Amino acid sequence: MFTEHNNKVEALVGKEFAAGTLERYKTSLKHTQDFIEWKYKVKDLDIKKIDNHFISEYEFYLRTVRNCANNSAVKYIKNFGKIVRICLANSWITANWNCNSLLEVFYCQIIVF
Repeated sequence: MFTEHNNKVEALVGKEFAAGTLERYKTSLKHTQDFIEWKYKVKDLDIKKIDNHFISEYEFYLRTVRNCANNSAVKYIKNFGKIVRICLANSWITANWNCNSLLEVFYCQIIVF
């Protein structure tokens, strides 16, 4: 799903997206893939396995293994959140997003039904 999203962004560079936006999404995809391999020892993970624990571990990975600064880690989590919201909108996953007031916009708890 992430790759499909990035392909659409690439087709819209110069129309709706800047080239830098595409590069950020490509980097977000790479970090997500690297995290899944690091944590789960697999190349891909079923989107239905994404939950609050996954996001917490992904944030930990970004801040420690990838050594991302706060703003970078937040941006990667936010970009990943867009992919999850696309999956929700298409009913590929069913969840209730309840944003945690301490973590605000970029960090939401997913309760999967």
